[in-house]
Amino acid sequence: MGQHWNDHLRLKAGNPHLFLHDAAQTLGLSEGVLLLDAPESLYLGRNFAAILERLCAVGPVLSTVRNDHAVLEKIAPVEKIALMGNFGLAVNVGGFDVRMFTDRWKHVLAHTSEAHGKTLRSIQFFDAYGLALQKIFLQDEAALDVWDAILRDFRQEKNFTFKTGFSRAYPKDENFSVQQKAEFQQDWLELQDIHHFNGILEGYGISRRKAFSLAPAGYARKLPREAIENAYRTASCGDAPIMTFVGNRGIVQIQTGKIHHPERIAEWFNIFDKKETGFTLHLRDQAIHEVWRVCRPTRDSIVTCLEAMNEQGDIILTLFGQRQEGEKERADWRRIVESVTGETIPDKTAEVMA
Repeated sequence: MGQHWNDHLRLKAGNPHLFLHDAAQTLGLSEGVLLLDAPESLYLGRNFAAILERLCAVGPVLSTVRNDHAVLEKIAPVEKIALMGNFGLAVNVGGFDVRMFTDRWKHVLAHTSEAHGKTLRSIQFFDAYGLALQKIFLQDEAALDVWDAILRDFRQEKNFTFKTGFSRAYPKDENFSVQQKAEFQQDWLELQDIHHFNGILEGYGISRRKAFSLAPAGYARKLPREAIENAYRTASCGDAPIMTFVGNRGIVQIQTGKIHHPERIAEWFNIFDKKETGFTLHLRDQAIHEVWRVCRPTRDSIVTCLEAMNEQGDIILTLFGQRQEGEKERADWRRIVESVTGETIPDKTAEVMA
């Protein structure tokens, strides 16, 4: 047992409900460094693609994806995984629905522990710096033989260390001339696919926050942080299926479905829909620095989202109404957004405003 894990156990003795993520932050470590130090952890190497394929035979699992302020948990089978170069995805609307930036997936650890009378069996995926990208927890003990076979077949010696000194580079967000702003707004208005928006940001070398401040009139509006909770609570009173996106630098996990049980517990706003849809959300919404209502044109219609950012401009959580390619945005989602913002969604006839 290493010193880091001993320090973790001392912290946990004073707080039995302490999560590994919070313990690592308290100790000034990454989760990967802390878990690697645990005597019960096993190193499963770097072949995450093969491990994910084997997990398809385990049945429903609990998939957890988080950043510092939001945690999305989903119980569903791992299935329909497709890996293409530095990108991977599994498109299962309402199920195991993820987008993976696989060039950042570097190491896999397994861990078995006891907590509150239960055995927790996990396989966890990390980047080179020990950031936990995704955690998979076994749900059905009937699949334990399959699970143990994965651990046995991929186990390796712990003969590596995580890198240190990660720092993220942010765009400089220099001032735009009147002409540059007009050109940017025109590019925004001419969007045909929301997935092309990031390409526009890269082309102009600006952050999302800067882009929203430069948006065409009515296409981006800053809201109070309470807008996220209000949107969820409004949605829970109707039948509109909501798409919740939570991610980190290596993965985005998506939950699509009706909202049933919003509940606030101290600093956390939560959705407890495990029974209905296998979905749980924990959102530390006091850490939200900005919320934006953002509208983007597509070939089908305007597509609207609510996007929550931290102080650095990183995305914490994004909400959309459910929509398939080729469909217009749902009227019930628009009504939710308009009720939260008090504003009508713009149409595609907006003019460029210098």
